[in-house]
Amino acid sequence: MSKIAALLPDEEIAENATDRLAKLNIDDLTWELVRDEDNRERILPVMAWPAGNSAQGGGVPVGIVTRADYPEEKALEDRGADHDDADFYAQSVAHGATAIIVDAPDEYREQVRTALQNAGATRISQE
Repeated sequence: MSKIAALLPDEEIAENATDRLAKLNIDDLTWELVRDEDNRERILPVMAWPAGNSAQGGGVPVGIVTRADYPEEKALEDRGADHDDADFYAQSVAHGATAIIVDAPDEYREQVRTALQNAGATRISQE
């Protein structure tokens, strides 16, 4: 499988790109859109034992959810963006662009790149 990442400058291009990818009708072709409003924070579960108890001494852990800042470039790398381009993608997403990360079978990577390019995607890269 190849990972292909690209920037989609606006919603119209994002919709055009996903439509073109869907029309390729390739088995195992998947993609994820990364938008600024969707990815500002990562939610982390935190487990703790109530005061006076410990993991070894019994008691039931108490679960809470906390939010932690999570750098966007790391989130994009985790999703498959090329390490060298992840910061550029993150900065672009922070300024209103949408990133797309596509998992494509190796034999279709050029077809996917062409579909993204024809849709208006920019900065197309692959791993």
